[in-house]
Amino acid sequence: MGGPVSLREWEPSDVDTLHELVSGSLDSLRPWMSWATGDYTRADATAFIARSARDRVAGEMYSYAVVVAGAPVGTVGMERNEVPDALEIGYWLHPAHTAHGYATVAAAASGRPCFATARS
Repeated sequence: MGGPVSLREWEPSDVDTLHELVSGSLDSLRPWMSWATGDYTRADATAFIARSARDRVAGEMYSYAVVVAGAPVGTVGMERNEVPDALEIGYWLHPAHTAHGYATVAAAASGRPCFATARS
């Protein structure tokens, strides 16, 4: 992938980073993300990272950290929905990192690892 944007799997060591990113993004996430209600706890971040790893292995969800200049700034992924053999894309970035084209690059790039994994 070109430019300053890359994707990588969320790691257990990312829990504090993810917690801070989501907590700092709740106002912008609430209108769009059904899970962005109330406070987002460190336990929520831990559970998301663990679920992401499990669901990737199961072929149900492929979630990646969107990394800019070496640091995660949001997430992008695809997950199965009610349509057979379909994946639905979802993404969000911390508000400090929007309007730079990062989400566009990340969304386009997310298909490569998702579909490669889904086919194997």
